[in-house]
Amino acid sequence: MSNFNPTTNRITLGLLSEDEQTELLFWPHGWELYRGTYKIWEEIEDPIWNEYAVYRGKPAPPVVVTTWTPIYENGCTGFAYGSLNEARVGVAGVGMVGIMRLDITDGVPKATIIGRNYYANNS
Repeated sequence: MSNFNPTTNRITLGLLSEDEQTELLFWPHGWELYRGTYKIWEEIEDPIWNEYAVYRGKPAPPVVVTTWTPIYENGCTGFAYGSLNEARVGVAGVGMVGIMRLDITDGVPKATIIGRNYYANNS
């Protein structure tokens, strides 16, 4: 198995192995071409695949999963909802102090706490 990563390639196409070239040519997320004169990477939709040019694969778009969980005085409910409104309406009740928004981007979690006064006035 190759350690070749198309998104970090810095080698001209002609110097890549046949397997590396194939992996780069069939990269599903698109490509970038290095413009040495300007020292920039430029997105290209239809590469001409010049053996002297340096291409790299565009990274896959991030995968983001967002859930909303009501928070009560004694903790979270354990329920996760797909929208703020579902969480607000789904189990709203006495003792609810806020809602936690959990965004997981490529496996990295980030939590944001929204207080009751905010979502009550912005729904």
